[in-house]
Amino acid sequence: MSLVLFVPIDKLRTTLAPLRGEYSDPKTDLAPMPLRVAAAPDGGFEVIDGFKRLDVWQSQGRKEVPVVVEPVAGVAMKARMLTANSPRRTSGPMDEARVVASLADEDELTPLAIGKLLGRKTTWVQRRLTLARRL
Repeated sequence: MSLVLFVPIDKLRTTLAPLRGEYSDPKTDLAPMPLRVAAAPDGGFEVIDGFKRLDVWQSQGRKEVPVVVEPVAGVAMKARMLTANSPRRTSGPMDEARVVASLADEDELTPLAIGKLLGRKTTWVQRRLTLARRL
């Protein structure tokens, strides 16, 4: 069961935001859904999904925002970013490529380990790495 909590906006971290690439039209109507976050070691929360909503709420001067805390940590947060956006397929091949490259370069995971983490074959991982490194 997931509970919606209200947390101070200054407790949120967005270090994973670059993995999502450029945002779409900022004037798009967004549903007022809670952000999906993971607990950070410093007592804050890392945003996994809802970067555009967070930007809007910050621009509105909100002090607290609704969140659902996901039970993930470390490299599993990056994998959860992809699954959080997979139902409607809002993450594209370049988003996948950035996450895969980050897991390889920053987290030093092998293509086999990345494949297992993301539930994909090694050939898929290799294609995403090629995409990330050639564009």
